[in-house]
Amino acid sequence: MGYNVCLFTLNGCGYCVSLKEELKKNNIEYSEYEVNEHKSTYDQITAITKEDALPTVYMQNPDTGMGPIFVPGRDFKSPDEAIQKIKKYL
Repeated sequence: MGYNVCLFTLNGCGYCVSLKEELKKNNIEYSEYEVNEHKSTYDQITAITKEDALPTVYMQNPDTGMGPIFVPGRDFKSPDEAIQKIKKYL
């Protein structure tokens, strides 16, 4: 079983919209977490990554609840690059 794709976004974020469009084009299911509505969870993510950039992708292993976190600018430079990283865990 593959990892769950958890996408942290912000309303009005153009980069977030672009990544969501690419996920849909690639038929990749994801759960979206708007950072203002899920502040405590996003705060945990930023505490781990030491980064506050969106859209942040958390690949959650359904068995352990753990997994890699991909931050734009640090781990990917474009939606296409993010998709390639995500696909490695599906």
